[in-house]
Amino acid sequence: MIQSSYDGQILDILRLEGGRIVGFNTLKKLGITIRDGKPFHGNELKLAIERLKKSGQIKVNTIGNRGDKEYILPDQNIEKAYKKLTKEMQKMEMRLYQSGLKQDEKRLFLHNYFRLAFHNLDFLRYVKFGKDVFTKVKAPPALRKIEKLENKLVDEIQKKIDSLDPDEKMRIFNLLSPKEPELLSLEDYRKYTHIPTEKEKREEKLKLKQQRIEDHKNNPFCGHCGKKTKDYTEKDKHSDRHLKELVAMGLPWFIKKYGVGYNEKTGKSRKDKKLEKELKQIQKQ
Repeated sequence: MIQSSYDGQILDILRLEGGRIVGFNTLKKLGITIRDGKPFHGNELKLAIERLKKSGQIKVNTIGNRGDKEYILPDQNIEKAYKKLTKEMQKMEMRLYQSGLKQDEKRLFLHNYFRLAFHNLDFLRYVKFGKDVFTKVKAPPALRKIEKLENKLVDEIQKKIDSLDPDEKMRIFNLLSPKEPELLSLEDYRKYTHIPTEKEKREEKLKLKQQRIEDHKNNPFCGHCGKKTKDYTEKDKHSDRHLKELVAMGLPWFIKKYGVGYNEKTGKSRKDKKLEKELKQIQKQ
């Protein structure tokens, strides 16, 4: 008789307290609210808590540095998890009601809301299908909890869809229509995962060097000052010096000294009258 009454009374008190109580002594004292002014008996309370915990009717956590016990109704725990899961969704929903939004702008936030909702649904299904994978985790997610979150989210999505008029529903569904996945071919996979041999590395290095030699042969002049360089290494060093000048002295000074650039193939100066005019105006200021 004591066992059954204690179990029910604990659950009743947790419901009255919003689904959460911190501290064993706090729970013990709260017994007076439904036990004719008498607190719970300590040993009987511990036994009842163990029974409720074992049957999954309550959850018990250890929190804080002092190791206080936190007693939670599973439904309350689901509500907390759901709020955390749908936090970004709720932000999008709130933005739907901000003033001054055009219809297409509202549709943007509605579209984002549903994208987040379906992403969360996929995540829950992913965790559910992988329930056996998480058995090695310290606190693996309970399948019952995942299913409750999934059902709650499905209901929320359906409710939001039902609130739309037919035209808006059609537009949203067109936007959310799933695309065919981009599948990776075996050839591409092998290319991406291939680790080059030392021979291949040398060949690639030689190929790159030859490309740079060829590029310098066709474009031997400096693009900043028009000077002809003897090879690509000299051209690189020469360009680095110009870059240091540009950083140190600024663009107006640089343009005043070298102009607006040179053709790397011919070494002839490029004329950009519009740019030169703008630079002169900057210099006057």
